[in-house]
Amino acid sequence: MTRFDWGSGSGPDAVGKPALGPTNRKRVLVVDDDLAVRSFIAQALAARGDVDVETAGDGLEALAKLRAGRFDAVVSDIEMPGCSGLTVATAARQTRPGMRVVLMTGAGAAMGPAAAAAGASTFLEKPFDLAALVKAIGC
Repeated sequence: MTRFDWGSGSGPDAVGKPALGPTNRKRVLVVDDDLAVRSFIAQALAARGDVDVETAGDGLEALAKLRAGRFDAVVSDIEMPGCSGLTVATAARQTRPGMRVVLMTGAGAAMGPAAAAAGASTFLEKPFDLAALVKAIGC
């Protein structure tokens, strides 16, 4: 069973919804091979009202979406079959050097140096506080 940590509060509203106009919306790509985690993060970010979310179920799908669209941030699991989040992070930085890249893992802090080397702006260990993710993507 996957445990999600909302931090203080009990739902997506716990992280707050800033009053931003449509031009200030963030476009975020959420990548995780675990459907429950991917859906949870996507729904929580979309519920804020200032984030447009696209999802990918693996690294290869994420790479295709990065080539096809413009994103302000990428939130990706590190360990996925086929193409890791480290590869996604490197591609995201090459596509748009200023893009915020958040890498997350349930494998522990040992993955932190690899995440930094791949260009992650933030590294989160699962379970993480949703407010930390929101801050990391710049909302």
